[in-house]
Amino acid sequence: FFESALEIAEQTASNSVDCIETIVAKFREDMSGISQGIDLVDATCLVSAQNFRSIGLQLEQEREAFKEVEDSLANDLFAERQAREETTQLIDTLSDWIGELEGV
Repeated sequence: FFESALEIAEQTASNSVDCIETIVAKFREDMSGISQGIDLVDATCLVSAQNFRSIGLQLEQEREAFKEVEDSLANDLFAERQAREETTQLIDTLSDWIGELEGV
């Protein structure tokens, strides 16, 4: 009876060890999958960060180009105002001359 009980205990222990080894192997496999998933998320975040930096640089370049156009338009507007003032002064001067000539 004791030999039979001992064999059953040994078989149970062997089965338990096999079961634990299977659980550990499955856990390692799952952890490997989780690690790969983390690596994939990390790579995705890195690409997203690079894309955001690229978009940020592109927006900065566009802002600088817009600023150049804005400055150019402001300069053109200033030049137009000066030309208008000079034209007005010239018209006033010509009007004065014409008035003087008519008075002569």
